[in-house]
Amino acid sequence: MAFLEWRREVAGMEENNVSLAISPFEKNLEVWKQLWRVIEKSDLLVQIVDGRNPYFFYSADLNTYISEVEGKKDFMLLINKADYLSEGFREHWSTYFNEHNVNHIFFSALVSQAELDEEEDEEDEEEVEKVEPEKPEFNINTSRVYNREDLLSLLNQESKRKNKPVTVGMIGYPNVGKSSVINVLCGRKRVGVAAMPGKTKHFQTL
Repeated sequence: MAFLEWRREVAGMEENNVSLAISPFEKNLEVWKQLWRVIEKSDLLVQIVDGRNPYFFYSADLNTYISEVEGKKDFMLLINKADYLSEGFREHWSTYFNEHNVNHIFFSALVSQAELDEEEDEEDEEEVEKVEPEKPEFNINTSRVYNREDLLSLLNQESKRKNKPVTVGMIGYPNVGKSSVINVLCGRKRVGVAAMPGKTKHFQTL
């Protein structure tokens, strides 16, 4: 009943405001159920947005909701497709999100996947002695672009901070790169990727 009442209110808002458009995904109860389940099961919620217009895809209401649910879930904004942004644009968005107290990092699943593929090609050609790189100091909320190793180390640090394995929930609008980010972190394709929005309609546990 509460959801139906909300739908009626949304329909009324759309009728009275021609500039307001609610996507079909937001009107679908099943989508909301999937979102609620991800939030319920996760310790850290990572909202993925498209770096070409982070504000358009960022949901402040979702951030607020996560902070209010039982257990005080942690929240982080992952600004994907950062390879499209200049240093100046990244600094602009970093300043904006810092002013609004939103923890954020910049990332490029495309670049990280290319680096991963290159490493695999080199390993196939010859056995290379692996030298453990010096771990950088992780400072989120800056314009720095994280790579795959950086992000994995950051998530591992979150587990150490909580002293337990951390369940990370990846959420976001269609076509912001959720599946690509997850596949890069896993090191191989685990989630389907498609140009058509809404390829992944149900939450998956990996």
